[in-house]
Amino acid sequence: MMQHDANDRLSDLYLFLPPLFTIDGKAVTGKEKPFSDLAAANASLDHIMSKPPIFQPSSNKAGLQQISPILCLLKGCFLGMLLLTLFEFVAPLQAANLTKIASGPWVGDPAYGEARLVTAVKATGDLDQLPLGLEFRLAPGWKIYWRTPGEAGLPPTLNLQMADGMPLHSRIEWPVPKRFNAFGFDNFGYADSVILPVGVRGHDRGAALQIRGQLEALVCADICVPLAGEIRLDIDDGPAEPSSMAMPIAQFSAKVPRFGAVSPITIETSWQSGSQFKISFTASSQPITEIFVEGPPGIAFKKPVYANNVAVINLEGDLSTPLVGKRVDLTVIAGDDFMMQSVTIKGAPLAGSFIADSAIFDDEGIKSPFWGVIAFAFLGGLILNLMPCVLPVLAIKLATIIEASGQSRGFVRLRFGAGAMGIMASFVILAGGLAALSLAGGQIGWGIQFQSPIFLALMLLTLGLFTLNMFDRFFLPIPAFLQSSFRGDTKNKSLPATLFGDFMTGMLATLLATPCSAPFVGSAVGVALTGDIIQLFSVFMAMGAGLAAPWGLVVLFPALVGFLPRPGHWMVWLKRFLAGLLIASMIWIGWLLQTVQGGLAALLMFGLIGVVLLAVLLRQKMVILLACASFCAGLVLLPAPITISPQANGLVWQVWSPEVSAAARADGKLVFVDVTADWCITCKANKVLVLEAAPIGPLLDDLVNDGKLVMLKADWTRPDPLIAAFLSSHQRFGIPFNIVYGLSVPEGIVLGELLTANMVKKALIEAALTR
Repeated sequence: MMQHDANDRLSDLYLFLPPLFTIDGKAVTGKEKPFSDLAAANASLDHIMSKPPIFQPSSNKAGLQQISPILCLLKGCFLGMLLLTLFEFVAPLQAANLTKIASGPWVGDPAYGEARLVTAVKATGDLDQLPLGLEFRLAPGWKIYWRTPGEAGLPPTLNLQMADGMPLHSRIEWPVPKRFNAFGFDNFGYADSVILPVGVRGHDRGAALQIRGQLEALVCADICVPLAGEIRLDIDDGPAEPSSMAMPIAQFSAKVPRFGAVSPITIETSWQSGSQFKISFTASSQPITEIFVEGPPGIAFKKPVYANNVAVINLEGDLSTPLVGKRVDLTVIAGDDFMMQSVTIKGAPLAGSFIADSAIFDDEGIKSPFWGVIAFAFLGGLILNLMPCVLPVLAIKLATIIEASGQSRGFVRLRFGAGAMGIMASFVILAGGLAALSLAGGQIGWGIQFQSPIFLALMLLTLGLFTLNMFDRFFLPIPAFLQSSFRGDTKNKSLPATLFGDFMTGMLATLLATPCSAPFVGSAVGVALTGDIIQLFSVFMAMGAGLAAPWGLVVLFPALVGFLPRPGHWMVWLKRFLAGLLIASMIWIGWLLQTVQGGLAALLMFGLIGVVLLAVLLRQKMVILLACASFCAGLVLLPAPITISPQANGLVWQVWSPEVSAAARADGKLVFVDVTADWCITCKANKVLVLEAAPIGPLLDDLVNDGKLVMLKADWTRPDPLIAAFLSSHQRFGIPFNIVYGLSVPEGIVLGELLTANMVKKALIEAALTR
């Protein structure tokens, strides 16, 4: 029975097999006529089976071993094809799901451009700021604009909120743009595709977020078309893991220039020369290839050309008002490097500098700004005579004028000329000392000597000696070479002492004037300390001439002294009153010494100074020598000032540090920084008369209480390298220094030396605007 079943299956199989076997020389195919009967079929099958086949393995096991590699290969191919087929169906679904999580729907028209919101994280997690991006996909030939579009155009704006209508705080960051020129206009923006990183705050951490908002942008080619519409993005709750868009967003974020970032590009100075804006760079490994200037409205900054590390940018627009003194933001590109820096436009470089000697400058453009800087320095020195820092010297000035009453005109000229020479000599010494300190790599600045307890101790002793001189208890000793130069004068044996005292009075005037920063002084000192040696000495000599101008006026017109009343007993009482002013100055200097030095060391110095003054009153040479030796030993052994954390007075002030300032600005708050010191009289005046008085004081308190403003005080009473570096970064080397940061002015708005209510209020309003 089994044999018949097998035969039946074989007979059916042969109906469909190709002619691989032959029966009696004839091929057996499915088209052959079926056997007539079963017996004939069986006979034929027996006949076929009795013949050896073309391929007959010796055994079943041996056959399987021979074909097993082929079977494995076939099985592997089959499985691979199956997995590949499944992947072709699953991968698009998974990619579509990830893209859906990481991005919102496109807005716009593919014919010119589309935009959408994308996210670098799959869920909100516990992030305070969500790293999103505004992605643009532009058709060929179309572009969108940078935050400063150039001579025409509008930058994209984004207004975001949550699904329930609560607003979200969003801040767009701007990667390095490209320059486009259309119809003679220079514009800045992006082509093809770009992602603008967007930081979003104000959401509920750890919860799902539905972002809704309005996008407005201008897309331009030969014509401009608005790209606007509702933009949306949904973000799940859960861990803030990277999404599929994390890498593209990070790549464009790495192309965003930021203030203060480390860069091999260094800007030396910038200035206006007629209708050109020029920038000097330090030579770098890669040449400067592009500069984008963000400056005052109405002024167009054209494409720069370069000559000897100096970029020359033509200006177009309303140039009736000079740009000198105004701040501009520079985005500089050099190959793969880029940087962003805020600079103040200066006048043309002074003669003698390596920039001024360059062939691209003309003599006229150099000389006019040079004399302008000198004029400002002279005016600043002249105003210093009215500052409270010079009050102690004012007493000595008045005493000198009183003593000159009734004297010959020639003698009056000598006395006031000696005082003027003392001022000029002290400014030369001050400039030389600052130049040497700068070359040695030390901190330089206007008034930094008041940070030294040794200087304060010497000043305290000097004021004490001048006070005794007012009471006619002390006369300045005269060097032998000066005495010999006046030996021929038999009429006035005290002439050398008198002139030497006037000379020292002029030097004291300079030393006591340095804690003050009058109008124009800060700018003049900034130019001097950032320029070369010729600039430094020229500016300081001009300031000295301004401070010495009252002495010089009497030298030119000695008859002015004749308007005083005739000498009499009233002069004695006036000199005592003036001596009281010097005593008040000694109290102030002593308080500074206690503040800067602190501890028992300051009290010890007070004692040694008192011993020296007492020895002078006793007029015993040996006692005076011992007292002076003790005082000098005290100066040598004086320990370093103790480290005391600066205390911020008042309820609204916090202690300044770069980290605190950066954190407050990152939170989107206004930041007011006040660099001050206990020895800065102008700083004290600004605080009492403006910052703590109405209407500015209550306004600042309200902004702080509302969480909109952070007020930071940087105390420079003692040396502080961080504060010195902060001032230097803004090209300032003296105080007071006040700056306001805000969303629209991340580089800050620098206020003047003498604050006014309108100045502070205007800066706060401008900084609070959104760019």
